[in-house]
Amino acid sequence: MPRFTTILTPWQAACRAGFGWAIPNASADIGGGDTILACRNDNESRPFYIQKVMAGGATTAGEIVIHRITAAYTAAGTAIVPVNMRSGFKVSTSELEADGDETGNAQGDIVGKLAVVAGDLKQLDFDGGLILEPGQAIGLDSVTDVGVVWGCVWGYFEEEDAS
Repeated sequence: MPRFTTILTPWQAACRAGFGWAIPNASADIGGGDTILACRNDNESRPFYIQKVMAGGATTAGEIVIHRITAAYTAAGTAIVPVNMRSGFKVSTSELEADGDETGNAQGDIVGKLAVVAGDLKQLDFDGGLILEPGQAIGLDSVTDVGVVWGCVWGYFEEEDAS
């Protein structure tokens, strides 16, 4: 009988090893120009690879931009605790700083946009191609007042980067 080898994506391998993270914010009433969710890689040496970004639940139609945060900032939003994709595994802290309804950052290069309509869910897949080097951050900003909305970032540290 032939043997089969399971080939894992980097995302799957990281989740199995306990290095995959979800950074969700709860629904919040976000005004135009506000940051729904900000996420910074506070690891000193390892990059954080963004797998995908989702947003939804808007009460009115609008646009959400995904952008790099250009300067060092002091978080001024509601703290969010990242969730390990492998519950109960040895890695219990993420080394990510995350905040919802964030106001302390400056918008940089836009790397993606999501058009949202009332009650809809939108997703942008980066498949690890959006990389946050140590100290770098991304934000999800509402361009217009979309009312109550939520956002989530999924990403990972590579297993072989762990030390």
